[in-house]
Amino acid sequence: DSPADRREVLAKWVTSPENPYFARAIANRVWANFMGVGLVEAVDDLRLTNPPSHPKLLDELAAYLVKEKFDLRSLMRLIAQSNMYQRSSMPREGNEGDRRFYSRYYPRRLMAEVAMDAISQATAVPTSYPNYPPNWRAIQLPDTKVASAFLDKFGRPKRDATCECERTSTPSMVQALHLANGDSLNQKLKSKGNRIDQIL
Repeated sequence: DSPADRREVLAKWVTSPENPYFARAIANRVWANFMGVGLVEAVDDLRLTNPPSHPKLLDELAAYLVKEKFDLRSLMRLIAQSNMYQRSSMPREGNEGDRRFYSRYYPRRLMAEVAMDAISQATAVPTSYPNYPPNWRAIQLPDTKVASAFLDKFGRPKRDATCECERTSTPSMVQALHLANGDSLNQKLKSKGNRIDQIL
């Protein structure tokens, strides 16, 4: 019978220091975003029968996140300043086949939104999205309802399910053809005042 908002009660429970699940899940997801591979892999599969590759590290990251009152920037800074994040991607004898235990950095393709923003920045021609202000970045789009052939072809998830598996990073011929013949890049290269125009 309480008139209090149930969402507030849920939010307090989720972010409570006594709740070990949320902090571990978020720490694992942020780690996977920076490192390419989660401490628990797949990142959405946090069950007892799928243990982390480095349990103590995950515990420490979760505890740090709680101590910092779930300040994600602080966690990102910690990871970006770590020796592990700054490792070379060049394989050495003995770690050529490692894709799980962070013996080196694993190169990976940019996410669709980051790739679109990089193209916009490199060409000095911002991408415009309907109903959004000028200079709005793809990474800022709140949902997948905004039409973009580039984002769809390069693996933007539909967000039909709450699973990281929806995003794809598999290269395809459609992507190569879109880069060569599609409007996303060619219109920017033709645009007056673009980076090439400025240099010339």
